[in-house]
Amino acid sequence: MQDDLEQIIAFEAQEIHYQSPPSDDNPRSGITIREGSIPIMFSAPHACRHKRANRWKQEDEYTAAIAEWLHRTTGAHAIYLTHQINPDPHDDGPQNAYKQVLADFLKEQEHPVRLVIDLHGTRPDRDFGLALGTMKGRSCPQYQPLLLEQFEAHGFRIDEDDAITDRMDRLAVDHPRYTGGLSRPTITRFVFQELGLPAVQIELNARIRIVKRLPKSTNALRNRAPNFEGDVVRFRRAIDALAAIALKISQ
Repeated sequence: MQDDLEQIIAFEAQEIHYQSPPSDDNPRSGITIREGSIPIMFSAPHACRHKRANRWKQEDEYTAAIAEWLHRTTGAHAIYLTHQINPDPHDDGPQNAYKQVLADFLKEQEHPVRLVIDLHGTRPDRDFGLALGTMKGRSCPQYQPLLLEQFEAHGFRIDEDDAITDRMDRLAVDHPRYTGGLSRPTITRFVFQELGLPAVQIELNARIRIVKRLPKSTNALRNRAPNFEGDVVRFRRAIDALAAIALKISQ
């Protein structure tokens, strides 16, 4: 486990440039595609800073490193930002560079991708560890039972009776803030509506997503919890659940 964590931290530190634009004027230059061998795709469109409504929003730390790790360990396809993007893929139409790179790749696949899993990050004060956005059950109905089953098997479950003592073990589904695309032009909504493929948005709380905050992160530069470190045990449970989901769907 420790070797995995060190590799994840090193990848995020070396390959993901939160604060920097691509080296040329082509917005596609800051987007990386990793071709895999199983029909699942992990996406991290907010891995670097992204401009929404004329304001730069901070990166979802470690979402790119998680997507890359899942590519390496499961053989899933992956797409993620390596540099900041303008406009935000969740604030623009189908012509957005990230959406077009994703669409071009998915259309080229000899064997269609069965599910796109779009990874995002929430603040540490949210009252859940993980949240699934399925557009009220519309974007991936055939896979939602498996998603719930695997997250529960890895210690994250819906808190129906308010019995979970640690909120980081709570699993939210279609939380009002994270529906997957009912009100915003998200990646999940684009993949489902425009490409006709199942998709789900998964939000990971900072406490189970950020292994170790890097000095280049927006929050560190602003001196907001610059030494923040998450719960590595729950981090591992979360990424193991994502890996298990990918492998089971690909069978």
